[in-house]
Amino acid sequence: MEKTVVIKCGGSVLSDLSPSFFTSLQAMYEQGMNVVLVHGGGPEIGKMLERLHVHSEFVNGLRKTTKEVLEVVEMILAGKVNKQLVALLQQYGLPAVGVSGVDACLLQAAPIDLEKLGYVGKVVNVNGVFVDKLLQSRYIPVISPIGTDKDGQKYNINADTAAGAVAKAIKAAQLLFVTDVPGILRDGAVVEQATIDAIERMINEGVITGGMIPKVKAAIAALSESLHEVMIVSGKAPFYENGQLYGTTIRNEVGGLLMGALFPTYNRWNICVKSAEGTTVTDTNGKQYLDFVSGIAVCNLGHRHPAVQKAIEEQLNRFWHVSNLFTIELQEEVAELLVANSCGDYVFFCNSGAEANEAALKLARKHTGRHKVITFRQSFHGRTFATMSATGQEKVYKGFGPLLPEFVHLPFNDIKALENEMSEDVAAVMVEIVQGEGGVRPADAAFLQKIAELCKQYGALFIVDEVQTGIGRTGKPFAYQHFAIEPDIITSAKGLGSGIPVGAMIGKAFLKDTFTAGVHGSTFGGNPIAMAAAKATLQIIFQPDFLQEVQEKGDYFLARLQEALSEFKLVKEVRGLGLLVGIECGEDVAKLIPAIHENGLLVLTAGPNVIRLLPPLIVSKEELDQAVKVIKQTIQEVKTAAAK
Repeated sequence: MEKTVVIKCGGSVLSDLSPSFFTSLQAMYEQGMNVVLVHGGGPEIGKMLERLHVHSEFVNGLRKTTKEVLEVVEMILAGKVNKQLVALLQQYGLPAVGVSGVDACLLQAAPIDLEKLGYVGKVVNVNGVFVDKLLQSRYIPVISPIGTDKDGQKYNINADTAAGAVAKAIKAAQLLFVTDVPGILRDGAVVEQATIDAIERMINEGVITGGMIPKVKAAIAALSESLHEVMIVSGKAPFYENGQLYGTTIRNEVGGLLMGALFPTYNRWNICVKSAEGTTVTDTNGKQYLDFVSGIAVCNLGHRHPAVQKAIEEQLNRFWHVSNLFTIELQEEVAELLVANSCGDYVFFCNSGAEANEAALKLARKHTGRHKVITFRQSFHGRTFATMSATGQEKVYKGFGPLLPEFVHLPFNDIKALENEMSEDVAAVMVEIVQGEGGVRPADAAFLQKIAELCKQYGALFIVDEVQTGIGRTGKPFAYQHFAIEPDIITSAKGLGSGIPVGAMIGKAFLKDTFTAGVHGSTFGGNPIAMAAAKATLQIIFQPDFLQEVQEKGDYFLARLQEALSEFKLVKEVRGLGLLVGIECGEDVAKLIPAIHENGLLVLTAGPNVIRLLPPLIVSKEELDQAVKVIKQTIQEVKTAAAK
């Protein structure tokens, strides 16, 4: 899929564009990018009005546009500036085509305030199909920001606003604002990353001054759920070389607000949560969503389950932390619940799935005296060095090498590859019953049985990573219980604490003497508040009737999705186990996810082309039906838009 970039050139910089600006565009175009230019022309409009002795009046930075002024605006933007810019692009061999927002009703407009501003318009709709057709033919559209309403009345539209609207309509990857400097400067150096908080501080500190202030505000205003990045670049120096853009990047992190003191390690959605209860999440704008993410398989009982909340509040009034040098009764009680509902005998508590898997790997190596660990491609086991080394996805460990040695990644569900690799130097085989992050790919029963058989034959430990699949997610306490296998070690986290951080490694009795005092530990492992949450959670989820309902709802949901989506060629397969479901599509789903969110359903991805669904286990059949309806409706909307 080609990357689309919208570039806004203000009138103040158009006369000073250097050859490097055009060579940057050449490089982008030759790299296969789709490029759209939206231009202004304020200075030229001002000069012409002055020559015609027509008074210019500005209200809140916008030029008041009478019918007389509108004629001049159209003449300058469409008749002069647009043609000059197209001619310059063509001189550099770029297939530019000039269009006005009036053409094909490209920019449908409505008045902002007729009385105060006259014929100054706001964009109410963009004919993105028209732009897409030009891009598909490898043209570079150069757009004059003049709009029209359904009656043919034309409007003068602010170029910043027009560029943002076009970028959103065509789902551009980035929007660039061209200025006369290479970005925001602090002490002469370019600020490469900026946030709203940081920008406000820099304005207050006098770092950002003068004409740069409206530019950064326009850039921030353009951010949306579908447009995650806006850049401020220079028209006087190269802004694209060797596949890299140069300037100041402003990223949309959450709720239209950027968090200035956080590392940008998450591709956050443009949703800022105000509250959550049961299966519903409400954002700061008051919009409600049916939550089929569940904190990524964490809130299995939904948000703020009253029994879990009560248990947490009661423990808060007792004690919060004393360390594992003391006996903590809640740890014993939660451990008993876990071993009573698994094939394990002893439990080690920690704070996350990665830590649980780390403990399992340490235990396997120490117990066997061996080092080699077999895992599988597209697996995900965590982001510590051991669990990252175990993970079979390059994107997780790329750039962090060298990884820990003697981790082997085999094809998933490939019995022959496993048989060829197994030997007496293997310490453990670690597998997910369903690869969650890897595309919601269930393991075959024969494959799991072969792992168990070969581990027993060669004296290796059989580890199942149940971080995402455990705690009732599939209709059993643990997903391995759907199959005739008994692992030596089970790891758990996510749903275990209903949102309070907690992880657990569960092992068989013969492993007890390997993990003795001082061999392994965790300061916060088994924290009393986490244990209170875990106990309340397990007491509900491990009830047989509750788990039976999860299985029934999972079967119902899978069948409903398969039936409803069978008409779409986009959908290749709907698969899953219990209430862990994936919809595999024939193309990248990154742009489909925000559309589903916009229609009121929270879902996430599992790799580039799979929509992952993780509803709370308390979800009703009516809510499952609603989710099916939203997904089908959204796919149909996308299909219809693509056909225009």
